[in-house]
Amino acid sequence: MKLAAELTQLFINNQRPSIYTFNSTNISPLITLCRISVYNPADGSLVSDQIPISGEADVEQAIQAAQEAFAPGSKWRRMDDFTRQKILLKFADLIERDQECLASLTRVTLGAPYKLFGKSEIDTAIGCFRCELVPEFMGAR
Repeated sequence: MKLAAELTQLFINNQRPSIYTFNSTNISPLITLCRISVYNPADGSLVSDQIPISGEADVEQAIQAAQEAFAPGSKWRRMDDFTRQKILLKFADLIERDQECLASLTRVTLGAPYKLFGKSEIDTAIGCFRCELVPEFMGAR
């Protein structure tokens, strides 16, 4: 299985960080150059030998981005419920659009069949992001 390059990169704060981040005060390494190989346990075939291992700086950057995104006064916190719901619904649509690819990636790395396990996992994720309970909490029902 050949994975697209973007599937073998870190994704932090809506970006795929390059090896180094430059700012006005320093150059800080973000991505550990170590990579691991992942094999399908069902048949031993190589899924990818380009899966990055996050380093401490990567994890710290991800934590900082998450804290800033949900901090009081952030754009997400100031957003009205209906706008937030539109974003989550769009994300659900993207998961649904790519569900076979996403499910096959999780299934091949676990060695489990798609129809028995992968489809239900993806359907659950889609349902969560479709905010099926949100209209009830917002008084729309």
